[in-house]
Amino acid sequence: MQSISWWSVSWKPIPSEFVNGILRGYRLVYYLSYQSGVEISGEKTKISLDFDIYTRYYKQKDLLNYAIYSVSVAGFTAAGSGPAPEYQARTCKCPELLFANLYIKKPFTSINGDLNPSGFFLKLLQEMVVKSCGSCQGYSSSKLYFNQSKTGDETIKSSEFDLKNAINKDVDLSFPIYGMNGREVAPDSEFSVLLMSPGIALVVRNENTINQVINKMLLGVLNVWPVLLISYAIASIFGIAIWFTDQFSNPEQFSKGSSLRGPLSGFWFTFVTMTTIGYGDLSPRSILSRTFAMVWFLTGLILNGIIIAFIVTNLTTLSSSKDYMLYNTKVAALNNSLELKLAITNNAEVSQVRYTDISSMLEDLQNKVVDIVYVDTLSLLGYQSVLDEKSLTIISLDNINTGYGFVMSGSSVVLTIDIDSFIGSKSNEISAFATSLRSEIPNLAVQDSSQIIADIFSETSPAFQSSLIYLGIMIILFIVCAFTFEFIMRRKKSKIGVDAAFKDQLFELRRYISDFRDEFAKVSDQIMCQHDEERVLLADLKRFYKNKVKRIGVYETERLVAMNDKYRFNLNNVIFKHSK
Repeated sequence: MQSISWWSVSWKPIPSEFVNGILRGYRLVYYLSYQSGVEISGEKTKISLDFDIYTRYYKQKDLLNYAIYSVSVAGFTAAGSGPAPEYQARTCKCPELLFANLYIKKPFTSINGDLNPSGFFLKLLQEMVVKSCGSCQGYSSSKLYFNQSKTGDETIKSSEFDLKNAINKDVDLSFPIYGMNGREVAPDSEFSVLLMSPGIALVVRNENTINQVINKMLLGVLNVWPVLLISYAIASIFGIAIWFTDQFSNPEQFSKGSSLRGPLSGFWFTFVTMTTIGYGDLSPRSILSRTFAMVWFLTGLILNGIIIAFIVTNLTTLSSSKDYMLYNTKVAALNNSLELKLAITNNAEVSQVRYTDISSMLEDLQNKVVDIVYVDTLSLLGYQSVLDEKSLTIISLDNINTGYGFVMSGSSVVLTIDIDSFIGSKSNEISAFATSLRSEIPNLAVQDSSQIIADIFSETSPAFQSSLIYLGIMIILFIVCAFTFEFIMRRKKSKIGVDAAFKDQLFELRRYISDFRDEFAKVSDQIMCQHDEERVLLADLKRFYKNKVKRIGVYETERLVAMNDKYRFNLNNVIFKHSK
């Protein structure tokens, strides 16, 4: 191997005794047999060059690097070419100098105290170039330059977007770049992953804090107001019906003829009997109103069950995990990133803002401009405190075989197999580096609302203990206020004051009232006893006169019959005499 783009071949003249006829020249035939360490399959394209009998040397230029050509030289006559053995001519894998572009992204690349690039990726790629490129006859080993470029452009880019735009044939390596295995980052380039990512993170607003869970619980209970409204309307109808049917039989409890107090009394009865049997202050008396009340008892149980079912459903929905998806959701992603392309592929409502940094995306997420920040997990290294401060969390990861690596372009494209082999040999170092980053990766949210609710009522949870403290403070405040009010009222009473004479009069009045009460009770008892005796006497008199009336009735009947008979006899005698 002499160069990456040419090889040369020389030959000696053929002895005259081995020439069959007149030697007309030499014929050189070559073809590409291996490229990038892989044998060329299928029919090979052979190139044939004829030289005169005096030419003994040939140099072929503009060849592919990291290639093996099969070369043969034979003399030819009018009868054709003679037999010739094939030799292999190799080109070097890499040029002596390879040029790289990079951008600073911790922990993969950084700037040291001398303002020179450094980092794990830089060290690994420098070793990779030496191992993968090997040696060449013109130089001992290849070197990776990252402080200067072929064209004199700045090699340290400000962002990954600028780094990707700078990929061309004059740049051999570009790193670190986030991408997916097997996906082309730029034309005529190859992407290789050094460090696999845990996945693309879906960052959302943390809705599982204790305050938010309590608010959602209250809203879940208050959201049943349509059912409550219907229940109260039905209760009002039954209340009016019970009042209307019972006002004549029970005017004391259900105001008779009152169109305001009567329906209100009926509604109060239906309201308290919706979940209980009532307080006993109201009770229908008529048969029709009692029938309405029995129907209402059953209806109230059904309505109460429906209300409880709605509340339980809302609380159950609260405790279940919320599913997040990109489809039809406001999503923020870095401009020209793989995450942005994937979000568009999933029909997300991608923000029109061209984000160039993660902080601005998280700020918009906190302000509810977007609902999801779609960014690689490794890009969030060291962002745990920021997420906690803004009450944000990683809800899930999309594992789609992505990671951070480098792009090979220009003369390094052919090194894919050797580079993959080198990366495999460094798997332990790469794994150790990945392990060192684990503590900086933000935590994935694993606690759902049900766990928060359980913690609220756990005796060991801070929320439960804080609630007890606050309730205790409120009870103490109420007790202090009650004692203060009592003290103030007693002070006011003591300020009024009374003289001794008034106190004596008050004492005499109390004694007089006490004597009057005792005398009144004694007289009342005597009157009641006398009244009972008179009631017994009255009952006896009623029975006596009732019997006497019966006897008088029989005597009068007999007397009247006798008088009637006598009257008839006298009348007949008068008529008889008159006729004579």
